[in-house]
Amino acid sequence: MIFPKQRRRLRNELNRKDFNALDRGLFLALGQEGFDFLLDVMERRDGSPRQIQNAMLVAVQMRDWGRARFLTLLPVLCAHDDIELRTEALRLLVRWARSVNLHPIERVEGVDAARLHAIVEQVVALGIGERGMFWVQMYLELYPAN
Repeated sequence: MIFPKQRRRLRNELNRKDFNALDRGLFLALGQEGFDFLLDVMERRDGSPRQIQNAMLVAVQMRDWGRARFLTLLPVLCAHDDIELRTEALRLLVRWARSVNLHPIERVEGVDAARLHAIVEQVVALGIGERGMFWVQMYLELYPAN
């Protein structure tokens, strides 16, 4: 169980501007509870875009606690209003698509090439920056449009 004081500390940690300065060990030490805390922030969009983005970046490192739950959130976050968060969610989704080819254990039921194409098209329609277009290009190299 995560106590209120600890919850505030975790939330403050997610608010760091520099992700590299974020103490991921706080979340890792909590195991499943830490992962659940991060996914709750992502699912509820409970926090600033920076907190949600940092939660997403820590959760990807802990995804073995709930790969399917984590991956079902990425498409939702690809439609977020914040362009940076949306681009980061797209980046993680494309990196996951690449890893599926190398590591079949990463595969998640219900997420296939057709669904990924629709998500990528949606993100492009909502608008992304140059960095986001790089990930779209990488995705299209992996899975060319039919």
